[in-house]
Amino acid sequence: MRLVGTWNGFTGRNKATPDVLHFMVTKRKNGEWERLGRTASSGFALQRLTFSAEQLVQLDAIHEELQIASDSYALDPEAANKLQGEFARRTGRIVPGMILAAAMVYRRKNGNLAALRPRTGEQTIGFSDIDQVAQ
Repeated sequence: MRLVGTWNGFTGRNKATPDVLHFMVTKRKNGEWERLGRTASSGFALQRLTFSAEQLVQLDAIHEELQIASDSYALDPEAANKLQGEFARRTGRIVPGMILAAAMVYRRKNGNLAALRPRTGEQTIGFSDIDQVAQ
């Protein structure tokens, strides 16, 4: 909240927390922000959460059933709340949505998550307008 308040103060805008987070993630993914490296957090105490094999199975199942991209859980508070609630219901363990989102992104990057199904209608769209572009 303080970061977003400071952000809005510096920029003269009134952006919501998810909008600022989305901006930061996008800049980082596009390589437009410096990488901090592993030693950048040397002054911070890291809190590590571990998940059992069964909890990871449930996390993967939630991913497949909800059909929400892993990054979206970090960027959309409603999706994060849905993830947190579903994980708690299935496992009996309450873990903050952002921690679950980070775990899901990590699993996706390591190839542990199934690809999401195409949205309805996307399968038949193809390059239907390519002829118009060529003319």
